Amino acid sequence: MLMRKLHDFAAYTNSLELFDLVVDGRKHMQQISDTQRLRSEFSHNLVISRGSAAESMGRYRRMKHWLPKDIVNDRVNRCDEIISILTTTIAKLRKDRA
Repeated sequence: MLMRKLHDFAAYTNSLELFDLVVDGRKHMQQISDTQRLRSEFSHNLVISRGSAAESMGRYRRMKHWLPKDIVNDRVNRCDEIISILTTTIAKLRKDRA
């Protein structure tokens, strides 16, 4: 069965929810100086996640031969949005660390 909508994919929706929870937890962690190492590790994990999102975007672009154009465009746009969110968050974490 061909998945028509990314938001119907449980791994995607769960990852969005988890991201929101992590951001909320980050607010609490900033108030505790002992969490600097954890925040640094989190930043590194986000860099890896951003790379995975970029790989997914590339795969969707290559799928243009098999998937309808509107589906490919939707998936690429979603990946691009995720990459932007991750990039902004990484920059913020690095700024807070400095």
